[in-house]
Amino acid sequence: MNSEHRLTATRYIWIAFFFSLAIINSNVMISGLAPSVANVIMTTVLAIAVMASSIAIWATANSSSSDEDKSDTKLKRGERVTRLIELMDEDELHELRKRLSKEIDDPIEDYITLGDDGELHHRHLKN
Repeated sequence: MNSEHRLTATRYIWIAFFFSLAIINSNVMISGLAPSVANVIMTTVLAIAVMASSIAIWATANSSSSDEDKSDTKLKRGERVTRLIELMDEDELHELRKRLSKEIDDPIEDYITLGDDGELHHRHLKN
């Protein structure tokens, strides 16, 4: 939810609050009497709910997944790939370059699997 949507939602909440106040206190406005305890309690509860919902709408702006969070995640993925490449020895890098440079239509004569111990194992396909 962007700032414009939050602002619109907040406006609707507060407009509804003022209409609700008019309805709750209509007997006071019409008769000119002092507000009853029930009117004060309902107005207070409604005001607290309106303030809490407004705060919740604006507080979620900081905790929601935004474009910045997504770019941070991509950056973290990139860092992991960089660390993985740094950990590879020359033979593994050569094999990776060889596999990445192959044509898609080329038959794969061997492939590499990751063993339980974390080592790369070469397997050859039989024709």
